[in-house]
Amino acid sequence: MGFGPYTCGVRGDPHARFSDVFGDRAVGNLVDTAAAYPITVTPPPTPNPSLAGEACDGALSLATVPRPRRRRNPPVKQTTAGPHGLLATLSLVLAAGCSARDAPVGDGGVAPSSDVLTVTDVLTVTDVLAAPIDAAADATAPPVDAARPDAMSVDVSVTVRITAPASDATVSGIVSLTATATAGVARVVFYSEGGAYEIGVDRTAPYGLDWYTVGFVPDGVQRLRAVAFDAAGRSAMHELAVHVRNAPSSTLPAAEVARVTAWFEARRSGRYLEANCQPTTYPDWVGVPLQLCRYRVSDSYSGGTRQADVILADAEPSQLARWVVQAAIERRGSLQRSDIDALCSNIIGQSGAQFPVAGVVYEDMDGTGQRIYPFRHGVTVRVAGLPYGTREQPTAAQMAEYRTAPIAFVGRYGRIAGTTPDEWTALTHETVPADRSTWPATVGRAYRAAWGQDRNALIVAWARANL
Repeated sequence: MGFGPYTCGVRGDPHARFSDVFGDRAVGNLVDTAAAYPITVTPPPTPNPSLAGEACDGALSLATVPRPRRRRNPPVKQTTAGPHGLLATLSLVLAAGCSARDAPVGDGGVAPSSDVLTVTDVLTVTDVLAAPIDAAADATAPPVDAARPDAMSVDVSVTVRITAPASDATVSGIVSLTATATAGVARVVFYSEGGAYEIGVDRTAPYGLDWYTVGFVPDGVQRLRAVAFDAAGRSAMHELAVHVRNAPSSTLPAAEVARVTAWFEARRSGRYLEANCQPTTYPDWVGVPLQLCRYRVSDSYSGGTRQADVILADAEPSQLARWVVQAAIERRGSLQRSDIDALCSNIIGQSGAQFPVAGVVYEDMDGTGQRIYPFRHGVTVRVAGLPYGTREQPTAAQMAEYRTAPIAFVGRYGRIAGTTPDEWTALTHETVPADRSTWPATVGRAYRAAWGQDRNALIVAWARANL
C-alpha cells in the first residue's frame, strides 16, 4: 500500500488482507476502527529529512464509511473494482525512537536490520481520500473468493484542505470558501450538504469562491466538501461542518410590511387546500412545519365534490409580506408600491399563496370541472402510473402513491411565485437540466432556505425577470 512516497506492509502476516482487517467486503459491511494497526514503513530512495535509514515501525489507523449516493454530479469518482466503494480516513504515525530491528521478516519483504533508526520528529500524515479497491490477489497468497479482494491500494498523490471557513464556525450572508491543494491539481469542486449540492468549481490556484447563503441555504449545520481532481482523474476530498445562521433583517419598512401582511390576511379564505389539516413530516423537510390536509372542492363536472390529500408548507401572511417587500427592494434598489402590488397579485394568481410539498391539487382552470395536478416540492409533476389532468376521484391508495411514487415528468413552474428554471438560473447561475429532473429539489431547497428569513430567492428570481 502506498502512502505518499512511503510503502507500508502489514506486520506479522505477509498475506493479511486489509478487507479482513477493516471490514467484510463480501457483504459491504465496512467497519470503522479507531485502533491503530501495526505496519512497517519503508522510506523512499531519497530519505525524508525526518528519517534516517531504511525502515521504521509505525501505526496506521483506517476509518471507513460506505460511499454515499449522490443526487447530482458525484464529487468522487467510483474507483472500486468490486461492488462496494468506501471513503477512508488514513492516519500514519511514526513514533520517535522507532527501530528497524522491530520489523519482522516476511512483512512484505522488509528485512530486519542491525541499525537502530530514529525519527527526529513525530511524523503524522492524515488525509481524507477515495480508496480504490484492487481485486487482484497477491500471487503468493492463498486462494481468495472473487468477492473479497486481497489488497487495498491507496493513492494520496492528490490532497486538498478547506482553509476557510474554519471547522464549526458560524457563518452568514456571503461566505468566502478557500482551499489549498497539491501542485498539479486541475480543479477543486466545492459542495454543501455533504456533497449533495454543488456550489461551484475553481480551476486556478488559489482555490476559492463565494457561497451565497441568504435565501439559498437553510439555517443549521452544513457539511462543506472540497474535492480536488488532477489531470489523471485522481481525486481527494476534505470535509468540515459549519453553522449557517442568517437572522431576519430588521431594516424592512415596517409600514409597508404591515400593509402587505393585511393584504394577504384579507385573502386567506382563498387557501382552499387548508382543510382538515394535521401536523406531518416529509423527507428533506426539516425545520419547516408541515400540514397534511384532506380537503374537498365543488366539482361542476360530477355535480358533487372531489376530495384529495396534500402536504402543505404554507407561510403566514407576515412571512409572505417580508418576502414580497424584500424582493421588490432588491429588484430596483428602492421601494416602489407598483412592484409590491404586482408581486402580491402574481403570488395569489399562481398559487393562492399555498405551497404544496406533495400530493394532489384539484384545479378547475376552464370551468369544465376539477382536474388532478400532482405536486412535489412546489412543482407540478406527473407520477408514474397515476392519473394526471383528468377529472376522476383517485382512491385512498392512489392518494398515498401521489406523495411517494416515482416521478415521470416535471413541470416548469415553481410555487409560490410561478418561478421558471430560466429565471432561477439567471439569478443563481445554477443550471437546471432540460428534463427539469432536479427542479423540484431545487425549488424545495430554496423554499426551506427562505423559511424564517426576509429573502425568498424564488420570489426574487421572478421579480428580476418580470418587473
